Amino acid sequence: MSPTPQERFTEASKHATLIRALLAHPSMRLNCEGLPDRSDTPATLYNVADFELSTYKKYLLPILPPDADKNSKALAISKADKVKENPSLLTDDMYPRMNVGGFIEKWQDAIGRTVMITSIILEPRKQILFGGFLTLGRR
Repeated sequence: MSPTPQERFTEASKHATLIRALLAHPSMRLNCEGLPDRSDTPATLYNVADFELSTYKKYLLPILPPDADKNSKALAISKADKVKENPSLLTDDMYPRMNVGGFIEKWQDAIGRTVMITSIILEPRKQILFGGFLTLGRR
């Protein structure tokens, strides 16, 4: 079954929130483009952030309206406070149809990746898959 536009927006918003939190982590070092700096960020934190950014950019943004992350604070991953809300560009009819372009597969992959990243964050013994232990503070 195809996700509704609201379901897509909600899922993408959760990922954008997580990305903002990861990028704001005290141990995160960013490069000049505002992305994680692999050489100066703890490996596990870098790998989790990289996996999450990849999920967002490759699997979720394509199933949203064009430039959705530039038209909604909830979907912005950097400088969200500077984003000018533009709901007219996020109406249901602006979302791509799910039955073309492999979008159903992207959605299914995004859900699988969500389960994986949730498991990695909430179950420390699984963090070894991403390079070691990750400290995120209080839950």
